[in-house]
Amino acid sequence: EGGEATETPAAPVVFQAVSCGYHHTLVLVSGRVFSFGETQNGRCGHGPDSDRTNAFFPTIVDAFPAEGGPVVSISCGYFHSLAVSVKGALYSFGAGKGGRLGNGCTDDEWLPYRVTVGAGAGGSGGDERIVACSGGDMHSLAIGESGRVYGMGYNGSGRLGVGDNAPRYEPTLVNASAWV
Repeated sequence: EGGEATETPAAPVVFQAVSCGYHHTLVLVSGRVFSFGETQNGRCGHGPDSDRTNAFFPTIVDAFPAEGGPVVSISCGYFHSLAVSVKGALYSFGAGKGGRLGNGCTDDEWLPYRVTVGAGAGGSGGDERIVACSGGDMHSLAIGESGRVYGMGYNGSGRLGVGDNAPRYEPTLVNASAWV
């Protein structure tokens, strides 16, 4: 009545997770990933134009493919980042040294790269849905919906649990006989 405008209340901001890398940070807010800090090698996921600069304020990582759905889990490695979507897609971005991104090589990824899990040697032969991930110094691990654990990246000191110390450039199944 009386022509007064009514404001629609803003949706509440829901902070779901935070993760800190060496010089960068990820924050998961209502299914969207924000990053800030040093952007070198793509670790913040802002694209190649962001190299050699710093993101002083939280900036949305807006390059996640829509078909993956909202992000539900994040993890910062030393110079890289990982994310898992509600549909079980694993994404990596940042420095690829040692194979830590699981992209089949050592190339850096400036934007979120969709990692196929379970299709390579030692995998299950398909694209397994991922439920959790963690980034280390030069390696990454992911847990599949099946309960399998996959490692990728530099494998010095046997940090991937795959039975040797050779690097893995794609997600490789961790030796399950150790769990029993």
